[in-house]
Amino acid sequence: MRKDISYYNKESVQYSSKRYPGNVRTYVQFFFKRRLALMLKRLKPCIENATDLRVFEIGCADGVVLRALDTHFKKYISTMVGIDTSPEMIEVATKTNGSISSFYLRGSEPATISDLILEIGVINYADVSTDIVYVHNRLSERGVYVLSIAGYDSLNARFGHGKGYNNFLSYKEYEALIQKYFVIDVVVPVGLYIPFIWRIPFIALPVQYVFECLFTPFVPNLFHEKIYFLKKKLDTHP
Repeated sequence: MRKDISYYNKESVQYSSKRYPGNVRTYVQFFFKRRLALMLKRLKPCIENATDLRVFEIGCADGVVLRALDTHFKKYISTMVGIDTSPEMIEVATKTNGSISSFYLRGSEPATISDLILEIGVINYADVSTDIVYVHNRLSERGVYVLSIAGYDSLNARFGHGKGYNNFLSYKEYEALIQKYFVIDVVVPVGLYIPFIWRIPFIALPVQYVFECLFTPFVPNLFHEKIYFLKKKLDTHP
């Protein structure tokens, strides 16, 4: 099923509870929580010497990632803005996070420059080239762009779970597009799909974690997504 605005409108009231529960019982829940944890861990050295960071998130959903940023890095941040294409996601995000961030439907956001731009789990449903240029124009000279992408090289895709994306390329093809406008600083693979183990969640969780740690250095392209930490190319003009 291709995920569109109507899908996310329906998901808005249960978005975080389905994907980030207290007790992980499915591969999808593991993936979402693991991806967020890895992003926060690797982001820390990027921003720990910064002050008054202006944060901007593309595809903010109900604000779950911005809430995590506020919890972990509040002292470094001056403003946070989130945008999404789903009106009901924006409504839920504003109700639950309005004190820490501002939320806008995509296309109505203010045209401001940001020091940290996040696009986590979104670009496979968007136009890649358009979003990369959009971020390049909004990112400050020394800013950081954190982008996660699912590639068709992964085991997840090879087991037939790549349906529903608007675009689904190899990691090599995505990286060629990225490098037109950004320098790739760090790449963090996440989500090594292991068939069948999640039929027994209490066994699957430690096994999944061990496999992720063991195989990250050796077969990064087999992971469901890669998180890219990117720096702006200053000699490139869209």
